[in-house]
Amino acid sequence: MKNWYVCHGFQNCQKELCSFKSYEFTVNHPHDLALVVGMNADGVFTDEPQLIMDYNAEKTGEMLAQQIEPMGKCN
Repeated sequence: MKNWYVCHGFQNCQKELCSFKSYEFTVNHPHDLALVVGMNADGVFTDEPQLIMDYNAEKTGEMLAQQIEPMGKCN
């Protein structure tokens, strides 16, 4: 399944064929951020930088948790 994106505000195209980056604005709510992330935007503009910092911290924690292997019991 290929991902499709809105190009130039009205046309659909494949991201590989688009020669521009996609920066979405203004993303000020967690629900909106989830939608934009799901659309694979390259970046966002926001009036709430803490929203982005919290999101990044959460995703970093998830990635680190996946990389850590469970350790055996200590005797």
